[in-house]
Amino acid sequence: MENELIKCVNIALKRRLEETNFNDSTQLLGDCYYNTKILSTVLSEFNIEYSIYNGALIGDFAPDEKPESFKEAKEMGLVHYWIESNGYICEISSESRKDEEMGKPVVLSSRPENYIVFKDSEIK
Repeated sequence: MENELIKCVNIALKRRLEETNFNDSTQLLGDCYYNTKILSTVLSEFNIEYSIYNGALIGDFAPDEKPESFKEAKEMGLVHYWIESNGYICEISSESRKDEEMGKPVVLSSRPENYIVFKDSEIK
C-alpha cells in the first residue's frame, strides 16, 4: 500500500506543479487545502480510501495563544489540512517541522508531532 500511496502523491504533486507553474514542492507550502484536494482526487482515481483531516500546526502560534478548537484556529487563520490513508499520512508538500520533510512530498507512517487535531476538527 505504501508504494501505491507514494505513486499517488507523486502524481498529485506533478499535477499541482503544472497547474501553479511552480518548479518544486516547497513552493506549495501554505496551500495545504488545495494540495489536499488534488491528492484526494488522485486517491479516488486509484480507488484508495482516505480521510481528510484538518487541524493546526504547533509552531504557527505562540504557546500562550494556542487555539483550543478548530473553529478558533480557523478564526486565527492557522489551519492545516492533510490526508490519512491506510495508516499513513500523505501530503504533496509536508509542513512537518523536520528539515528532511519540510515542503517535500511525503508518505509517513505516523502523524508529525506538530500536527494538532481538535475535538471539533472535521474529518471527511
